[in-house]
Amino acid sequence: HRLIAIGVSIRDRSACQRTVPLNHQYFSTIDSEGKAYWLGFLLADGSISGNEIRIALKAEDRTHLLKLRTALGSEHTITDYTNGTYPAAALAFKSPAMVANLSALGVTARKSLTAVPPSITADLQQHFWRGVFDGDGNLYVPKSGATYHVMVRLYGSDETCCAFRDWIQLTC
Repeated sequence: HRLIAIGVSIRDRSACQRTVPLNHQYFSTIDSEGKAYWLGFLLADGSISGNEIRIALKAEDRTHLLKLRTALGSEHTITDYTNGTYPAAALAFKSPAMVANLSALGVTARKSLTAVPPSITADLQQHFWRGVFDGDGNLYVPKSGATYHVMVRLYGSDETCCAFRDWIQLTC
């Protein structure tokens, strides 16, 4: 109480246990290309359980986790492991503040079938959708006789896929 009386701010127990740097407020405002991209990527490929945010990719995509870690101002360990039969890498950390910010933007636990893309400014939409597509999309070129057709495929909730379709129609 003496510290409070002289103006020293006291951290809560959660903050006292943090030893690894992380910008817990990174997603509080989506105001840059990077934030929009990583928001889309986490909407597609991230996972939230309690206060933990986790993203796991094929081991060959480990450098993408390094880029995310750098964007978040983090030094959390990227864990290498075997996911069934193939090598994988994962980045995981706990942040109640970041979970709350992501939740307000539609990135929630069990979001695969329920995610609703957030409303972000028009100038950042392409970066958001690039993140979503990098996480859960692909281009497919089936050969049909002598001609080729390109198919754009995106996997996600109905809301996400319809919003992506609408955005493509507006921009193409």
